[in-house]
Amino acid sequence: MVSIGMKADRNGVVLADIPLTILSDAVKKFATDSLISLIVDEQGNVLTSSSKYVKNGQNIAKDSSLREVSKQLG
Repeated sequence: MVSIGMKADRNGVVLADIPLTILSDAVKKFATDSLISLIVDEQGNVLTSSSKYVKNGQNIAKDSSLREVSKQLG
């Protein structure tokens, strides 16, 4: 489960709980032989991936092959 929250208007907040299965299914839909899809959290930890080489929980900033992606994400 991924929980997100954001401020809405002046006095409101929007909260959402998204099951990881929904995110995982979405990522797999965009995968091709030459493309992988990832969803990462703010710390760079992989929440879900379409690649058998990129594992959930892996930190992209600490992986030499994904470090440049991490830099581009900020």
